[in-house]
Amino acid sequence: VAGSSAIEIQSLYKISVETQVQCLECNNVQTRNSHLLSLPLHIKEDRNSLLGNLKDCMISFFEQQELRGIDCCFCAQCEAKTPTKQGVKLCSLPQILCIQLKRFRNIRGFTRKLNCSVTFPEKFNFSELRREAFSSDFTQNDCRYTLYAVVVHYGDAMFGHYTAYVRQRLSNRWFYADDSHVSQSSWENVQKTEGSPYRGTAYMLMYRKDPKEDDQLPDLSG
Repeated sequence: VAGSSAIEIQSLYKISVETQVQCLECNNVQTRNSHLLSLPLHIKEDRNSLLGNLKDCMISFFEQQELRGIDCCFCAQCEAKTPTKQGVKLCSLPQILCIQLKRFRNIRGFTRKLNCSVTFPEKFNFSELRREAFSSDFTQNDCRYTLYAVVVHYGDAMFGHYTAYVRQRLSNRWFYADDSHVSQSSWENVQKTEGSPYRGTAYMLMYRKDPKEDDQLPDLSG
């Protein structure tokens, strides 16, 4: 029973993806299907602007990257390590989407936290992403999500404290949870976690798939 429950819980968060690796010498393409339980999004630091947004981080995640030098991959057709182009595509989206903002980075042997701002919306529609983000097998039409929880980190890379903002589904109100203390909050307070060295910063975003329009209709059968 415990095993089946774990599988059911995992299915709520499972993101099916397709990884494609293309050899730049012979153009041979290798494809592998796998799944993630969260999307780990890289945060780009721009010296001219410390402001980013979730959509840009998402687009960057699905962009193809060239791997050269020590990062070359083995090509079965060339029978050698060659320069390659690698990309990830979505095969299916889960009921609950966890997004990890990678705020911790190793630089010259030292780990530091990135406090730069990353804005995120209450509503996110995956269909607004470029077609390149989706595999040819992607057939879902319900790609709209609503934010319902934000995990916040206080401190730096070596120590800190985690809290959370959670939206109550029926009342649509936000609440702030800090250990055993829970208090009512607001969307404005949630937005203050988008990035600042003097405040808690959003570390993980949890979006819930919106119900289909048919599911929202009242039952008139009686």
